[in-house]
Amino acid sequence: SSKLAPPIDKPGLGANYPPPFFPPPSNDFRHPDMSNPADPKADTEPKGRCDRCYGCVYGWAQQAEPTVLVPLWCFRPTSQVACAILAAILFIAVGAGLVSASGSIVESDPIVYQGGDVEKEFTVDKQIDGKVLVYYELPGMFANRKYIVENKDPDITNTMLGRVKCLDAADQESLWRRTCDVDTRAAKGSPLVCSQDPPFAALINAVGSTEAFKPCGLLALATFLDEYRLEKYNNGNWTPITVNQDDIALPFDSGIDSKVYGSKIILDNGALTIKGERSWLKPGSQFEHFKVWYRPPPSPYVRNLWGTINDPMTPGRYRVKFTTNSRIFTDQWGLKEKRVVFTREHPLGGKG
Repeated sequence: SSKLAPPIDKPGLGANYPPPFFPPPSNDFRHPDMSNPADPKADTEPKGRCDRCYGCVYGWAQQAEPTVLVPLWCFRPTSQVACAILAAILFIAVGAGLVSASGSIVESDPIVYQGGDVEKEFTVDKQIDGKVLVYYELPGMFANRKYIVENKDPDITNTMLGRVKCLDAADQESLWRRTCDVDTRAAKGSPLVCSQDPPFAALINAVGSTEAFKPCGLLALATFLDEYRLEKYNNGNWTPITVNQDDIALPFDSGIDSKVYGSKIILDNGALTIKGERSWLKPGSQFEHFKVWYRPPPSPYVRNLWGTINDPMTPGRYRVKFTTNSRIFTDQWGLKEKRVVFTREHPLGGKG
């Protein structure tokens, strides 16, 4: 008899029975017990952690075939054509809506000026309702270049995917880039003189040090310092218009106790300090303008918010006075012009 089949009596001649290497007809075949009969705990002990993990992974990988075949419908040519047509219609509708919405943006013509200009007159033909935003533009200044974006003070900022450092602008020796006569000051011990940027020289001289330059870096060294005063002509007189310069930075940047700079740039006895060193920044509006400048745009188009006007700008005659107008951008750094733009606050921003 076969070792795999149970022993049976010898059948009669011509009887039909399975060969010895097949299991019995009942198909009731079981593998022999592989456990150790000497160890009664073999069947009761739990499997190891690796075995359980393998079982989970194997069970997940060997999932049953889905009974719902709707997802496969997307791979049919007719379905793909239908999806492409629907997507095209959707994007055309969104584009038409954006173009229509952008047409409602009211913006003045740019007021173009050069370094050294005192004032510029302009006319507003269409009323600008709501909150009016005052921007300055620097055409041709590529502030989004890598060597500028990463050239910041590591004591006050950092980047997610890179490191910042003050390369070639770590102390006041680098201020020659802003037409400052560093060598003469070092030889004679006189105050710093910047021929094309006296307002910047005044900020550095207020520090009281010939070395400390905080915040450092090329981006800080190129800070925009121009200031404006807006007036409207009414009944033969020029009436000042209040421009708010406090609410111009991002919400987590704004204020002396901001989330970003509050623990890094400290107000101490009326002066700003960085890690115990006196900063050339001044508290107030100049500090807020620096926060806007210190976030360069991702595009090669510099257009930064300078202030806001809470009242509408009615049609009429206006003039902007440049109370601070640095020559450095146009005379030294090669920009053709600087601009001031007035626009209505809009969810899509401005036309620029």
